[in-house]
Amino acid sequence: MASLRAADRLVGELVATLARMGEYGASTTILVTTDHGRAAGFVSHGGPDSARVWMMAMGGSVPARGAVDLRETVHLSNVAPTIRQLMQVPARSGQAIAALVPEPAMLAHR
Repeated sequence: MASLRAADRLVGELVATLARMGEYGASTTILVTTDHGRAAGFVSHGGPDSARVWMMAMGGSVPARGAVDLRETVHLSNVAPTIRQLMQVPARSGQAIAALVPEPAMLAHR
């Protein structure tokens, strides 16, 4: 729990620092996720629950949507295409996480 609190504090400090940086900070994208989930009761890494993870995405061209409960299955392999699309870098392969990327018309105005 101490590690989780420290990570939470670090992300909070990063967000606060970016907020003080004006437009430069507002144009910075932050993505935070885990490499695996936890089984029920937060006891072990095993079981099907370990495949469920969370991701925080904010800033830059990430649309402000609050908490989004994805109904479709996404995989770790969707993270790189999502980052590429957010940074307007041509995709090499894979599918971006649709809930985390703006509509193409929104990107055209940036």
